[in-house]
Amino acid sequence: MLSIYTIFREKYSIFQKTLIVLLLTRAIAAFINCFLPFDMPHVVRQTDTLAVAIRYWSRWVYESDAGTQILPAVLNSGASSGIMPMEFPFFGILTAPFFYFGPYWGKVLAGLFIWSIIISLIIVNLRIWKNITVCGLSAFNAMLLFPMFSFSAPIGWRFMPDFISVQLCLIALGLTWEKNVYAKPFIVTTIGLLLKPISVLVFPLYIAHKNFWQKKNNLIWLIPAVGIGFLYYYKILSYIEKYREIPKNFGVHKDIGITFLKEYFYYFNEFLEFINYHALFPFGLICSILIISYFSFQERKILYFKIWFLILVQLLLLAILDGRHSFAHFYYAYSLSPSFCFIALATWKLLENRKNIYIKCIKIILVSLFIIRFYEIIYFDLRGLSAQRRESSETPYADCIKLKNRNLDFPWNQGYVFKSDITEAPFLGVCFAERTNISSKVIQNSKIDILDKQSHFYNYGFFTLNYPLPEQCRIVDKSGKVVLVKCN
Repeated sequence: MLSIYTIFREKYSIFQKTLIVLLLTRAIAAFINCFLPFDMPHVVRQTDTLAVAIRYWSRWVYESDAGTQILPAVLNSGASSGIMPMEFPFFGILTAPFFYFGPYWGKVLAGLFIWSIIISLIIVNLRIWKNITVCGLSAFNAMLLFPMFSFSAPIGWRFMPDFISVQLCLIALGLTWEKNVYAKPFIVTTIGLLLKPISVLVFPLYIAHKNFWQKKNNLIWLIPAVGIGFLYYYKILSYIEKYREIPKNFGVHKDIGITFLKEYFYYFNEFLEFINYHALFPFGLICSILIISYFSFQERKILYFKIWFLILVQLLLLAILDGRHSFAHFYYAYSLSPSFCFIALATWKLLENRKNIYIKCIKIILVSLFIIRFYEIIYFDLRGLSAQRRESSETPYADCIKLKNRNLDFPWNQGYVFKSDITEAPFLGVCFAERTNISSKVIQNSKIDILDKQSHFYNYGFFTLNYPLPEQCRIVDKSGKVVLVKCN
């Protein structure tokens, strides 16, 4: 394994040193964030991912009748098995053992484990791409920028598989950029696409290779890797579907094509807002288009337009594969981040050595916008340090731990199903690391009738004071906004 010392012992330019300092700052903030409750953006996605790990641990250790224990399941399952078709559950399987140490430290250790994987993959990517140029731009600089810029900036380091999936695909692409290598790229790409199939959008970056037509066969290993991903998402998910007893709450869909593409045009204003805010920073994309167009035509160089072309290809594929869904869940566009990093570097390269006063003003504006965006990222990582923010969190771990320790007569750590408000059940279930109920409406829409089967499970529950308690329940203990109840 390559050490950090091996990567960073060499001499670097001031620009690269600046990026390294910013990257280390981002890494430290993400490290601290592992000790804090999940925060915006996409709290629900992080919570759902963690809940799968908790449910694996519960099924392996506490639930004697858990059935097919290797299949992924949700925590807010009611008395059903909770088995659910979803992305390949590497995260859940690998981090489940950490919940031996309880809900809070399990969450912390799972987060630190994922953080260490991200750091390792960043280092490997930097090493692989170090001496590669793309359209005359340093790929090493792009890999430095990628973990803290573009779509990957706000939540790339959070407890979600998307960022790791893209990193794995970038490693595969870097390995094969100049060499005829097949086994390693195939393995890491297969893992990456099982984690998140949309990460296949990384590979159009190969269009920017200076010898694309001569080297295109270097990607021949991509065909079986995509085939394995296709097999899982179309065949194995259909097998898992047979065990599902409750409606889906993971957005794994197979419907792709022209219908999704039409959504991009029908909701074009949403698309413009989405691409303007997340691709670089607000209005940064417009600035880059104008700057690159002006200087490219002035100097009669069209090299950087190759990057714009591959971005258009990636956006077209994103539209076909995911449609409007990517506007709200922008982590689906992580695969485009490296391309936009190259656009940012191209813009800066065109401005860097120009001394004109107007150019200096433009550079100051662009740097200021980048700094503001970077500050926003760090702020979201660290705002959980505020006691008030932690108390108002959807998962107030301090309160959950106190209540769990004070009420030992409750059926903790037995795979028991606790009653909770349907809105809060996913969050409080993770907070206590316990299974929770599902609403009667959801049960009635399920494949099987489990109303009678689960009715006796609802003698105990946990709620917050944000929602009214059921009439048949009484509070037995309270900490902060969280209450424990017993129900008739």
